[in-house]
Amino acid sequence: MVTGFGLVLLGYSAILIHRNILKMVIGFSLVDSGIAIIVVALGYVQGGTAPILDADTTAATVFVDPINAALAVTAIVIGFAVTAITLAYAIRLYRLHGTLNVDAFTESRE
Repeated sequence: MVTGFGLVLLGYSAILIHRNILKMVIGFSLVDSGIAIIVVALGYVQGGTAPILDADTTAATVFVDPINAALAVTAIVIGFAVTAITLAYAIRLYRLHGTLNVDAFTESRE
């Protein structure tokens, strides 16, 4: 869980400190990965087993929550799609303006 929080903090610092769009996209990806790690860590149960019912399963068997893993996989897939779209948008901006610096885009509006 500490790794997840570390990735989230590292991603937010990359988003807030850097002015390059590619570095900001990497920051968003780090935040997405960190949140997925946190969600999976929240579903972990010490000494738990996979939620598979068989002949050896008793009423006292402790299971790991599978919902958290399913949500994490869904979040990873959605994050990958958003990152791909954002990178395509960054390529388009670079072809139009010749730079990926955010300051150049805010100055062009004036």
